[in-house]
Amino acid sequence: MAQPGKQILNFIITILIFLLPACDAPRDNPLDPDNPSNKLYIISGKLITAEKTSKPIGGATFNWRNENVLGLTSADGTFKIQCASPANGWLLFEKSGFSSDSFYVDWKNEKAVNVSQSINALPVLDSLRIYSVVRNKYSTNELLLYFEASVTDIDDDIDTVKISCPDLSININLTKINSDYFEAKFTDYELNINNFNDIIGKSFYIIAITSDGKSFNIGNSNVKRIIRDEILIISPINSDTLETRTPELNWTRFTPGFSFNYTIEIFTDEPEPVLLWKKENISSDEILIQVETPIASTPSNDKFFWVIWCIDEFNNRSRSKPAGFILK
Repeated sequence: MAQPGKQILNFIITILIFLLPACDAPRDNPLDPDNPSNKLYIISGKLITAEKTSKPIGGATFNWRNENVLGLTSADGTFKIQCASPANGWLLFEKSGFSSDSFYVDWKNEKAVNVSQSINALPVLDSLRIYSVVRNKYSTNELLLYFEASVTDIDDDIDTVKISCPDLSININLTKINSDYFEAKFTDYELNINNFNDIIGKSFYIIAITSDGKSFNIGNSNVKRIIRDEILIISPINSDTLETRTPELNWTRFTPGFSFNYTIEIFTDEPEPVLLWKKENISSDEILIQVETPIASTPSNDKFFWVIWCIDEFNNRSRSKPAGFILK
């Protein structure tokens, strides 16, 4: 009589022999995607950032539009969608702070499709200054418009930053100073503006363009004021000869009707002027100031000039005509 342990062993072997052919048997489980008779189709995959070292994006909304299936990606960026039919269509991804994008699902007679999709983080406009500059000269006035923009982009793929003003038909590029700072200045002629006052109040939009050609409108601002009034210098002026190297600078009281402060600059009077002294944030109540640092002349140059700027709270500014003087 066979021992009980041997009986159990024989039973297990018999069961294994019976099950082995089933590995090649038809897949009858209706939930198995490889079952040719099932009606279940699977889209699965992972959503990642478009930066050079990609990261998973959790909490993003996905929308399988064919069947209006909505869901959220997991913390590791993965997702899975069960579909009723293998109709080709678009799978849309959206998340705050990122550009929306979609993936075209082509089943190609398969029952499971794997998707690996990346989306761009939206560029962020950290700061923007747009201001007008008027430089008064003896023959004419120079009119300029300045742009300064700081843009953060974690994908680090911003290729171009443009300024667009549809009202004035302006569409121009800023100069990239470093990875996140862009600036430029343009004369009224370069902007093709007949009347410089036309820029006041018009919206200038900042457009960031990625290396793959995608454009993002990331902010806008406008010019609040053009300072046409001119500060008149009293002394020194008209090549006055001075015996002190720390002269007193005097100008007429300026009352344009808005808040502002002064900036004063002293330059060498030569073909390529050199800035020798500068003082900023001078109160609008002042009408004279003493130069603190002695101005040094050289055997080849004893001529200088100074200018005074009015700068308002929006950084719009107007410069006086240059006033020359000589140091003994």
